[in-house]
Amino acid sequence: MKLSLKLTLIVVLISVLGTIFGSFFIIISIKPFLQKFIGEHQLEIARQTMDKIDRLLYERYNNLQAIAQYQTLIEVMSNRSPEKIKQAAKKIQKLVVLTGPWDVLELVDFKGKIVVSNKNKRIGSFSNPQVLTPEILHKVLNGESYYSDLQVRTLETKKPTVMFVTPIRDDSLGRNPVVGAVVGFLSWPVVMEILEDMEQQGILINASGQVIAVNHKYGVEGLLFKSIKGKTFFNQFAAQNARSVILSAKDGLLASDSLSSFIRQQGYLSYQGSQWILVLSLPTQLAFASANKIAVRYTLALIPIIGFIAGGVLFLMVRFVTRPIEALRQATEKIARGERTEQVPLLSRDEIGDLAKAFNIMMAKLFEFHESMEEKIKKRTGALRNEIKERKLAEEERRKLQTQLVQSEKMSAVGQLASGIAHEINNPLGVILGFAQSVLNKMDSENAFLFPLRSIEREAKRCKNLVQELLTFSRIGGIKKQECNLNDVALNALALIETQTKVKSIELVKDFYPDLPNFLLNSNQMQQVVINLCNNAIDSMPQGGILTVRTVKAIKSDHEFVEMYISDTGSGISKQTQEKIFEPFFTTKEVGKGTGLGLSLVYEIVQKHRGRIELKSEQGKGSVFILSFPIREEFFSIEPKKNRVLAIDDEPAVLKIINRALTESGLKVLMAKDGFEAGKLLSEELPDLVILDLFLPGINGFKICEMIRSEKRMKHIKILAISGNADEDQIKDRALHSGADEFLGKPFELAALRKKVDGLLARG
Repeated sequence: MKLSLKLTLIVVLISVLGTIFGSFFIIISIKPFLQKFIGEHQLEIARQTMDKIDRLLYERYNNLQAIAQYQTLIEVMSNRSPEKIKQAAKKIQKLVVLTGPWDVLELVDFKGKIVVSNKNKRIGSFSNPQVLTPEILHKVLNGESYYSDLQVRTLETKKPTVMFVTPIRDDSLGRNPVVGAVVGFLSWPVVMEILEDMEQQGILINASGQVIAVNHKYGVEGLLFKSIKGKTFFNQFAAQNARSVILSAKDGLLASDSLSSFIRQQGYLSYQGSQWILVLSLPTQLAFASANKIAVRYTLALIPIIGFIAGGVLFLMVRFVTRPIEALRQATEKIARGERTEQVPLLSRDEIGDLAKAFNIMMAKLFEFHESMEEKIKKRTGALRNEIKERKLAEEERRKLQTQLVQSEKMSAVGQLASGIAHEINNPLGVILGFAQSVLNKMDSENAFLFPLRSIEREAKRCKNLVQELLTFSRIGGIKKQECNLNDVALNALALIETQTKVKSIELVKDFYPDLPNFLLNSNQMQQVVINLCNNAIDSMPQGGILTVRTVKAIKSDHEFVEMYISDTGSGISKQTQEKIFEPFFTTKEVGKGTGLGLSLVYEIVQKHRGRIELKSEQGKGSVFILSFPIREEFFSIEPKKNRVLAIDDEPAVLKIINRALTESGLKVLMAKDGFEAGKLLSEELPDLVILDLFLPGINGFKICEMIRSEKRMKHIKILAISGNADEDQIKDRALHSGADEFLGKPFELAALRKKVDGLLARG
C-alpha cells in the first residue's frame, strides 16, 4: 500500500476523532462554568432570602426587648393593681401593631401565669408548659433572653410559630431586678411569604435536619416538618456554610438529580439564630439544557472546518513529506555507516520502511555514546546538587545561630544597663510622684498650679511604667512557673482585647488544638506576650482585617513542642525592619506612642521559657509570629501554700470581718469580690480553705464549688459555704451536694466562724 493512501486514511480518521473529541470537550468545558454561574446565582438568592429572614427575626427579637423596657409594663409586674393592669392591656394592644404584628403578645409572672395578653381570654391562665417550659422560664427569670426553633401548631396560635421571651427588669429592686417576662409568638406564614418570593424551589431546614418550610415552585408535597433521611444530603449542608453541589435523586429532595445551593443562618449580634439552612434546588436537566444545545451547534459547525483542514494537511503531507523521503534516505545512509543502535521496527515496505533501515544504521553508535555521556552527566549533576544543598543548609543554620547570638548579647547588655539605671531612677521618681499627688489632693480646681502639677503626675507615671519595662531586662535567673495550658492562657489574654477588635472591625479567629499538653510557664508573662503581639497586629490593620491565634502540637527531632501562631492580614513588615524588630527601644510608631520595648519584652519572656520566636512577613501580605516551647515529660507538681484562706463575698463589710477574725488567729487571708477574681486566685495561690458566699453576681458559689471539685490539683481545698438565704436547710443541702464541706448561715458569730475554720483545717 502506498504511503499517500495510508496518509489519506490517517487524516480521515484523525478528522473523525477530532470532531468527536471536540464535541465532548465542548460539553465538559461548558458545564462547569454553567454550574458555577447557576450556583453563584442561587447562592446570592439564598443569601438575600436568609438575610431577610434573619432581619425579620432579629427585628422581632429587638422589638421584644424594647417592649420589656416600657415603664407601664414594668410597673404592672411590680404592682399588679387593677388600674395598672388595665393600662398595660391597652399598651399591649398598641404594641402588637407597632412592634409586630404578633400573633400573641403577653406578660407572664415567675410561675408562667399570664398577667396581661392581647388575647383577653388567656389572662389569668398559665402559659402552655410544653412551649414555655420551666427550664426556659427559669433561664429568662435569671436575666437571659430566649428564642425558640419552630414550634409546630402551638396551643397559643394554632399555627407553626417562633417564640421569643425576654425578662422584665425593675432596677429599683436591687440584687434581683427581674419581675416577670414578655412572651411573643411570631406566626410562621410571615417567613413563608419571604420564601414564596424566590424564583426557585426553596427548602428551609433546622439544625437537626428537619424541613420547616418549603415553597411550592415545583410541586414538592409532604415535606413540611419531615426529617431529612439522606445522610449524604444532610452532611453536605452540615459541613459547609455556603456552597453549591450536585445531588443525586436518592440524596436530594427532587425526584431527579439537582443542582443545590445552600447557606447557613448567621444571625445578628445577640440574636445568633437557630442555625437554619436554606437550600435552593434546580433539576440538572433544566440547568444544563442550554449546555447541550450549545454543544450540538458547535459540533455541526466543526464538521466543515475540520474537513477543510484535513484536506489541506493531506495535500501538504503528500507534497512535502512523501517526495523528500527518498532523498533523505540516501543522505542518512551516507552519514550512518559504521553506527548501530536498537533497531527501529520495520512495520512497512514503503518509503518509511526504507527510511527506518537507514535510521537504524546511522543512530546505533550515536545512541550508545549518548547513553554513556548522559549517565556520567547525571551522576555528576546529582553529586553537585547534594553538595550545593548541604552548603545552603549549613549556611542558613549558621546565619540563624549568629542572629540569635547577636540578639542575646544585645539583650544581656541592655539588661545590665537597665538594671543600673532603673534602680537609681525609682527613688527620685517616687519622691516626685508622691509630693505631686500629695499637693494635688489639697488643691482646689481653680488653682493656677493645678494643670502643671497634673502634667508632672502624668509624666511621672509614664516614667514609672517605662522603668518597670526596663527592669524586666535586668531580672536574672528563673521565673516563677507552674503547670498550665497555653490554650487557657491565650483565651484569658484575648478576652482583654476582644472589645478592641470589634471596635476596629477586625475579625478575631481562635483555632486551638484540642487536648493541648500542659507545660511549665508563667501565665502572667505569657499573657503579656499574647497581648503585645495581638496589639501590634491590630495596629497594623487600621482599616480592619483578620487576626488569627492558633495553637498546635508539633514533633521535631523526636521532641514534642507546643507552638502558637499569631497572624494578621495587615500591612506586613519590611525585611530591613525585621532585622531590628526585637531590639530594645526600636519602634516604627510615632514619637510618644510607643517605647520600643514591647517586642523586646516578648523576646526576653520567650527566651526565659526556653522557647523560640520566629517572624514571617511580607509587605502588603500580613505577618505571622511563631512561638515554640518544648514540652518536658516531668512536671513539678505545685505544692499548696499552707495556712492560706481565700474569702469570696460581694459584700466588702463581710470580707473585712472575715479578714480581721482569721488574721488574729494567725492565718493568711486572701479576698475576692466575685467569681472571676476568685478563679484567678484559686489557680495561682491554691489555698487550704475557701470561705464562699453561695449567691455571687456572675458565677455563683455553687458553680465555683463544682469547679474546685473537678480540678485534680484543687481536690485538697476545703470549702466552707456561707449564705443569708431564708431557706437555710434547702440551701445547705444544695451546697453540700455541689461539693462544700461545711455550711454556716449569716449572720454568724466570730467564734462560730473560727471553730468551723479550725475544724476544716485540722482535717488536712
